[in-house]
Amino acid sequence: MTEAQWLACTNPQPMIEFLRAKASDRKIRLFAVACCRRVWSSLQHEEFRDAVRTAELFADGLVDRAEMLQAYEKAFAMHPKDGKGYGPSAALTACAFPAPPKSIWQRIADALDDAWWEDEMDKGDRLGPALVAARDAAWAAAHLRGESHVLNAPATIAEHREQTALVHCLFGNPFRPMPDCGAWLTREVKALADGIYAECAFERMPLLADALEASGCTNADLIEHSRSGREHARGCWVVDLLLGKG
Repeated sequence: MTEAQWLACTNPQPMIEFLRAKASDRKIRLFAVACCRRVWSSLQHEEFRDAVRTAELFADGLVDRAEMLQAYEKAFAMHPKDGKGYGPSAALTACAFPAPPKSIWQRIADALDDAWWEDEMDKGDRLGPALVAARDAAWAAAHLRGESHVLNAPATIAEHREQTALVHCLFGNPFRPMPDCGAWLTREVKALADGIYAECAFERMPLLADALEASGCTNADLIEHSRSGREHARGCWVVDLLLGKG
């Protein structure tokens, strides 16, 4: 993938795949959470919403694996049995762990049997939470708008575009080096970044841009992203950079 292709991409899957060697497990999980939050109204039972919240806490090390599995089991017990719970499926994926990686013999058997029903979570892909949650959330968006969940449904395509905006928010531009922000971390900048992250108060991003400029920051990418007016999510690359999160 080139920088031009990255900037023009309208589907998150190839972008996430491109980031395979760069994306942390935390960012992968937070992207899955952000996709679920975009279809929040499809999570009609509190158990599904709790699963998403728990996944977000797990990404930041605030709950352990046992607590995450407990949240998953509670949500799984509420999952629709008609195969149409796309939003709930996304929530379950965000709160799940990929299967253990398969042995070489299992992979050979899969290739011979064409295990078409398996997704990235079944195959033990570490990107599974991001890839599968995004796919299910896009189908949930189509369902919420009364459309079929086929890949070329207008609502599915539109949701994929919104998800690519989330990729840009969380990962920035991987073709450009991250700036050294040490000289700009004034008390005001740090306090704003802390508050935005803790409270998901992304409406304060323009204030963060003002504070960065006042501290001497001249990095156009940081300032423009903070003032873009676009949707932000926990894991936003600017806030993460200022807080030293990876």
